[in-house]
Amino acid sequence: MSPTRAPSALCAAGAALILCAARLALAQPPAPSPPAAPAIQVSHLSPFGARPGSLGGRVRNVDPARHRLAPLIFITGMGWFSRPSCASTTVPLDSQGSFAVTFTTSGVDERAERIALFAVPAETAVPCRLNAPGVPEDLERQAVAQLVLLRPDPDQRSVRFAGEDWLVKSVPVPVGPGPNLFSPSEQSVFVDADGRLHLRVRRENRQWLSSEVYSRRAFGYGTYTVVLASPPHRDPNVILGMFTWADAERAGREIDLLEIGKFGNPQQSSNAQTVVQPFDLPGHMHRFRLPETAPTTHRMTWEPARVLFQSFLGETTDESAKIHEFTFTGQVPKPDTPNLTFRFNLWMFDNRPPVDGRAVEAVIKSFRYEPLAGAAPFPLLGAVVDPASCLPDVAAGEIAAAFGTELTPSRPTSAACLLASISSGWRRPCSPSAKPTSKSLRCRPVPTTWPSASAEPLPPCHIAVAGS
Repeated sequence: MSPTRAPSALCAAGAALILCAARLALAQPPAPSPPAAPAIQVSHLSPFGARPGSLGGRVRNVDPARHRLAPLIFITGMGWFSRPSCASTTVPLDSQGSFAVTFTTSGVDERAERIALFAVPAETAVPCRLNAPGVPEDLERQAVAQLVLLRPDPDQRSVRFAGEDWLVKSVPVPVGPGPNLFSPSEQSVFVDADGRLHLRVRRENRQWLSSEVYSRRAFGYGTYTVVLASPPHRDPNVILGMFTWADAERAGREIDLLEIGKFGNPQQSSNAQTVVQPFDLPGHMHRFRLPETAPTTHRMTWEPARVLFQSFLGETTDESAKIHEFTFTGQVPKPDTPNLTFRFNLWMFDNRPPVDGRAVEAVIKSFRYEPLAGAAPFPLLGAVVDPASCLPDVAAGEIAAAFGTELTPSRPTSAACLLASISSGWRRPCSPSAKPTSKSLRCRPVPTTWPSASAEPLPPCHIAVAGS
């Protein structure tokens, strides 16, 4: 018969076992931390309009000898272009992962408003891109890290119409549609004392100029209503457009609430159309005859499964005044990007001037947007935070003030890069809780527009840097 142990002895033995197990656990090496994800940091970006234009930075957490950087630039109305050149679509990384790129190597590169950077394996074949509508999908797929920088024109003109801010398109070379020269002049685009928007096709210094404005904020599902104060123009070469468009994207998501014009064909009996692009697919375009009278009201209801187009005589949406209706139920574009804006333009088909040599004007009395019930609205294209950083001393979760906008990093990271983009919330004052560092922007009186080039210079990467 085995002797029975006293309870105190059992407890002592159990405690020794627990202590031993604890010591063994402490002796084990800690589980290795997961490797840090590759990331692109930007330390320098030339301001808009600078020539030469350059940027520099570092690709972190990669083997520099086995990776390269593929840069692309985006120019409004022209698309994405490989840089530094078609012969050199990538640049090397030094032993520390640092890179330097001169991207103003052709044309009007200094007007690039977006710059995309892709860290790719060195063996990746990167074809040259010219006039690409969006960032190449295969490049996104092959990249181990990517970053998109926004660098808006600080002097771009804007107008206030129908309770919205609208940017005036301005490019010094012919661009789409047309291609045309688009003028930012007050002679081409203005809002009159009654709050009506005027767009003109006109001649200046022996050149014909077109006009376009686009909203600062993004739009999506809902009802769009436009009252046109001027009768349809008669010139077969001039087109008035009002439409959605996602700039710098592979899919433009263009829906033409209304286009008035004959697209260069004076023999056409119809003078207007509604379109869900692409127009050349069956059932995507519907042409009709719009009476030469004013005012007229035009409405588009954009829903997930259909787009309803309607036009009315007078300033009304009463059924008795309806003159046109078309319902599209094919593949309806999705408003799944904050780059989707609403636009008005007056332009020349194939850049053909008006047949009578006289200026053409369109007057829009009002614009109204009612979001679809239950649809999540897109925010203003405003301040954005990304793990890639040009401000290494701004910690994750810390609020930092830039251009009067309160920013908080959206993903866990040890650093945050600040973006003040084309629709930044300038009207909101700097937060009292903001903690500007020596490298971040100082709080300053809140202006109503972007600072001009003559204003106090700001560090370029603070002016516009966004993440992928």
